[in-house]
Amino acid sequence: MKVKLESRVAGIVFRRPLIVSTVFRGSLRIDGVMIGLSQSSTPLNEALDMVMNSKFFDEISFIVIDAEGFGNVDVDYVFSVSSRPVVAVYGELKVYRGLSDADFKRLMDVACIHGEFEALRVSRLIALKLLGTLSNYFSRPIE
Repeated sequence: MKVKLESRVAGIVFRRPLIVSTVFRGSLRIDGVMIGLSQSSTPLNEALDMVMNSKFFDEISFIVIDAEGFGNVDVDYVFSVSSRPVVAVYGELKVYRGLSDADFKRLMDVACIHGEFEALRVSRLIALKLLGTLSNYFSRPIE
């Protein structure tokens, strides 16, 4: 798959119980945000369903997953189900399918700022802020 400057990248993050995905045009501009609640023990499948059933899916060229929240991500499974190149990020380690080494390097140049996928960074920020807001809201005494 050809990596273009404005290739759309979906960054998926899971912070129990929230699934957050942002869609970016490279690292330039955010096109959309999707938020869901995990209802089962398979949040990765729920995340894929959320992204694949969204209005953005037809334009998404790459899927990037923050493996920290999901644990062990089966990139072969995600690639086969979504038919999109996939990158799973385990801290500094990145595992990818559906991309050549040269295309992966180009994707890093296009979709990353300071070595971090912008779609994942923003998804994490949204998830953490929502979790903080929800925990503050539900920890208040009922008046």
